[in-house]
Amino acid sequence: MKQKGIDANLDNLVKEIAARDQRDCERQTAPLTPAADAQRIDTTTLSIEAVMAQLLTSVSKHL
Repeated sequence: MKQKGIDANLDNLVKEIAARDQRDCERQTAPLTPAADAQRIDTTTLSIEAVMAQLLTSVSKHL
């Protein structure tokens, strides 16, 4: 963002994104919520390869 001349403060951006996400989840019309059958994968400690392996395993169970 800074390269594009936009003033970007990381702390402010994090707060703005969190506020936007909260609004999106709480809005009356079409709130942003996961599908009832959605599966979450905690990718915090996983490599891209490990994430892909979990995704492929999950998808193949539903085919």
